[in-house]
Amino acid sequence: MLLYFAARLLSFLAHRLPHKTLYLIAAVCGDILYLVWARARRIAQENMSRVLGPGANRKQVNRAARESFRNLTRYYVEFLRGQEQFLGKASFSGMEYVDEALANGKGAIVVGMHMGSLEVGGLSVTRNHYAFNVVVDAQFGNARVNRWIQRMRAKFGMKVIAARKEAMPNLVKALKRNEVLCLLIDCPHLGNIKVKFCGGSARVPGGAAALALRTGAKIVPAAVVRTKGNRFATSFDKPLVFQPTGNFSHDVQALTQRIMDVMEQKVRAYPDQWFMFRRIWVEG
Repeated sequence: MLLYFAARLLSFLAHRLPHKTLYLIAAVCGDILYLVWARARRIAQENMSRVLGPGANRKQVNRAARESFRNLTRYYVEFLRGQEQFLGKASFSGMEYVDEALANGKGAIVVGMHMGSLEVGGLSVTRNHYAFNVVVDAQFGNARVNRWIQRMRAKFGMKVIAARKEAMPNLVKALKRNEVLCLLIDCPHLGNIKVKFCGGSARVPGGAAALALRTGAKIVPAAVVRTKGNRFATSFDKPLVFQPTGNFSHDVQALTQRIMDVMEQKVRAYPDQWFMFRRIWVEG
């Protein structure tokens, strides 16, 4: 109950503070979070070291990790402020690739990472009058807070589907209605597919690939990145071309690897915009 009222209070304040003040508070909160959340800080540093590569020194790694915390808290205050935060502050490119994917009548699977703003990505689709379904984890261990977050996302035109095994029929139905389904692939806690990523072995979910293979839906890689002045740029890539072999397990792994090859390029281009505070790489 306390967490719910705290979230509502923060949302109330976010709507009334000037933008400059709001972003200053967000940056300070990001720095505080970086200092006090020791486990997440260590993991973020490990992840940034992987993404930046062996040529990066410790100072560069720590700077990128700290900035990822700042971008996370910026995202939260923007989410609390609501849809009006983004109107007129976002640019979109590659929507023709979403159109191309939907042209076969089997839906489109937009795959991204925890970067930028999921809500901005949703706006880019719904403003083109497409239904947008997003699969998300419960973010907090509080049902009332999670329901409120879902209502907030609904204001962006999103249909929220909880990430559970029993959700699969709803995902298939959305694709059969020729709708857009968004999946974030960098969820190591749900990972069952081993892939090569930024020079190491990582585990990620194979759900996007499995859905595409079972339904015939096209996969459209995408990213939302923060640009100068806290604006956003959403980009959609050309649908992936993949020829199945008939060996389902092999094809899921191979298509998931194709997705991660594209995601690696996006994360390496904007490392400090990647909110990843879980260990995604595995040994062996």
